Amino acid sequence: MGFTITKDNIHTEPDEKQWDKTGKRFKCICVDEAKSYAEGQHKFRLLDDDRNVYLYGKSDDDNCFCPLDWSQPLWGTTEIQYYDEQTREYKTL
Repeated sequence: MGFTITKDNIHTEPDEKQWDKTGKRFKCICVDEAKSYAEGQHKFRLLDDDRNVYLYGKSDDDNCFCPLDWSQPLWGTTEIQYYDEQTREYKTL
């Protein structure tokens, strides 16, 4: 189980591109046997406490805090929202 970043709204300046996380894949550490990202289709976004969207991504599980746990100490994200296909809205986990 894991996740990938599909859009990075943090590193947008040309001199910041070296830190852009778009396309990077990560393993979830909350699972007993961490497996690689399995091309999950659960869309999520990570926000800061001002509700600015920092990162978008896809996860293997729509009920996992791993992307938030990974990004919180790096960029101060405080919220993860998963996209609900039925309502076509992002909902906070």
